[in-house]
Amino acid sequence: MDQSPTPLATRNEKIAALRKIIGEKGADAWDVAWQEGATPWDSGEIQPPLRDFIESNDGKALLGKKSENARALVPGCGTGYDAAYFASLGYEALGADVSSTAVQKAKEFWAESPELKSGKLSFQTLDFFKFEVPATKYDLVYDYTYEGPRLTRNSPPPSTPYPASFFCALPPELRAPWGARMRELVRPGGTLITLVFPIDGARTGGPPYSIDVQKVTDALQGSEEGSAVPGEHWTKVLDVVPQTSNPDHVGRERLVVWERL
Repeated sequence: MDQSPTPLATRNEKIAALRKIIGEKGADAWDVAWQEGATPWDSGEIQPPLRDFIESNDGKALLGKKSENARALVPGCGTGYDAAYFASLGYEALGADVSSTAVQKAKEFWAESPELKSGKLSFQTLDFFKFEVPATKYDLVYDYTYEGPRLTRNSPPPSTPYPASFFCALPPELRAPWGARMRELVRPGGTLITLVFPIDGARTGGPPYSIDVQKVTDALQGSEEGSAVPGEHWTKVLDVVPQTSNPDHVGRERLVVWERL
């Protein structure tokens, strides 16, 4: 008899299953969620704000100065839509995820893509905070968080933090290490694209934690919360409200592009 889990039909079912997994599986929750299909963040496509940016004049300018062997990193890649997109644009793109199940799914999903076959696209199981940074570093890193359960002001936080690199999934004490890691990963003159979400004001609890552009700025610049201004380690080159967002993201996200100094 087939003992595989029954497929979860709706996003609400996936959210309910995810919350149960987090409460029961501790540090293994992320991988178990992928095994059981409890992945409400997996929207089945690249995020619309990223595509809009790349197709804008600013995005075209970024691609125009890209070297032939430019490297892109997408931490927490999941099924790999964003990593595959960067590979299609000519980057040597690495999709990294702490979940070996997610990485295997990405390899299977993109098995027939020319970029994976040629080596322009690859996927690896990696810990964002611990893997060895290549000597040449990365020309581009894309940081975005999952589209998981939307919390209300009174929602209790899950018992176990999400084991992911994404900024809003991290408890506040890991924001500074996230910023330090980004300074290690991106070469001088390189680019960090951040999709800042969810911007939910004073809502407490998480993950996902309510964040904003200032919190991201503080972490990147290595400053005390609320005190940083762009200019020490990074220059902010773009900060916009996306023209196109997923329905649940409208009014809750900004796309911010940074250049490493």
